[in-house]
Amino acid sequence: MEKAKIIFNKAIKIFHSPERIGIAAAGAVVIIAAAVWFGFKSSEPDAKVVAAARQISLLTDNVRKFYRNRPDAWGLNTQSVLKNAIAPQEMVQNGKLVNALGKETIVGADADGMTVMPGGRNFVIAFRDLTYEECVELAALAPDEKTALSLTSETIANATETMFVWGGEHPLPITRKAAEEFCKQQNSLIWNILL
Repeated sequence: MEKAKIIFNKAIKIFHSPERIGIAAAGAVVIIAAAVWFGFKSSEPDAKVVAAARQISLLTDNVRKFYRNRPDAWGLNTQSVLKNAIAPQEMVQNGKLVNALGKETIVGADADGMTVMPGGRNFVIAFRDLTYEECVELAALAPDEKTALSLTSETIANATETMFVWGGEHPLPITRKAAEEFCKQQNSLIWNILL
């Protein structure tokens, strides 16, 4: 109690009145609250990243609907996705497939967009030319449950390729720490999906 009195008396000498102490305390509370709020807001994923993740799910659902009465995904590639209006309309820009981050999107048997051949039951969705920040945010964002059930792997590709699989050396879902370790300045994220 004695220390509190000493601190209060020193505060009065500095601020010259109890009212000013109250104002200073209120200001400190506001500053602390703002710091906590902005810290919380900065930990939320960017809205464009969330939209891009949603597009993976939408595109996956649309591919499944298109191929549901077929034994495989024969003929699937980026051009067929555009030609057959499989992609969500928001992803089609100037005749190209583009994600919410404004980056090229590839669909096909592999990250180069090769056509899925007869018997092919897997396909990939690849987002190219992602910055380090985009790569980390998107890779560390866990897929929705429906997409996760059909996701066989996710690869971070730059100078090297690191594949993440369920229960593997690099397990899915990708943690933020792993994304920060494997994403570089320019990246592709590749989702391998079971039809």
